[in-house]
Amino acid sequence: MTKRTCMINKGSGFMMERDIRFGMGRQVLQRELMRLMEDGTSHLSRPILLILSDETSELATINGRVHVIHAEIKTLARADTDM
Repeated sequence: MTKRTCMINKGSGFMMERDIRFGMGRQVLQRELMRLMEDGTSHLSRPILLILSDETSELATINGRVHVIHAEIKTLARADTDM
């Protein structure tokens, strides 16, 4: 999850350098990045949009891994009375 936090902070900083500001949090950033990429009127250049697309895909992959690990922990916790 450290990598995910690093990517979120990096993405927020990247956008702030371009005078685009979002609210705090992973979900807000991901939602706003998707909106920017889907928005045909974006003032961002094609190379920037490609970078954002790559970062969004990588974040989705990491989120999937975190979800799987979280589910495994929940399963173990339910099976172990000490947890």
